[in-house]
Amino acid sequence: RLTHSQIIMPMVEEILKCAEKIIDDVDLFAVANGPGSYTGLRIGVSAVKAFGFATKKQCIGVSVLNGLCHAANPRNCEVLCVVKARGNLAYTAAYSINNDEIVQIMNDKIADINEIAEFANQRQGTLAITGDCAEDLFALINNKNAYLVPSHLRISSAMGICLAADINNVQTAQELEAAYFEVTKAEKDLNSKN
Repeated sequence: RLTHSQIIMPMVEEILKCAEKIIDDVDLFAVANGPGSYTGLRIGVSAVKAFGFATKKQCIGVSVLNGLCHAANPRNCEVLCVVKARGNLAYTAAYSINNDEIVQIMNDKIADINEIAEFANQRQGTLAITGDCAEDLFALINNKNAYLVPSHLRISSAMGICLAADINNVQTAQELEAAYFEVTKAEKDLNSKN
């Protein structure tokens, strides 16, 4: 029943304690910076920015979708990541994996699930589908080369974010930002007043 903002710091403290480490022992901070809930993204990114400022260490913002792709751990296929947004919309991205090389073939975007299904049906090779919207999408497609990633690998995880973290794309805490795909409610309210 506690909110994300109430549990994040005690969880970090507990993880460090279990690892017998302190925050200064961390070399680099990776965080899921979107897409997702505005509030959840702001809390997670703000926490990592605080760690970066306090320790003078660098940070990496990682797409939730990229993290899902890495956590799925498939080989020599395409991976379609789908995360529920609202209504009939989902956040999505697609990747091609050849051995250990991962290339993004569809940029992160928000789309109607039927549009994503059309994309899935057009793919020729093996297609792994992952994310919390994977089962909904799978029910809409007729691509015989598609399969669902095992359920325990279809949720966003710290492991996926760390695996996807590109150490060639580090940022300072000041540069790190959440990646929103839509205008926030506060921005909409501000624009309606102007």
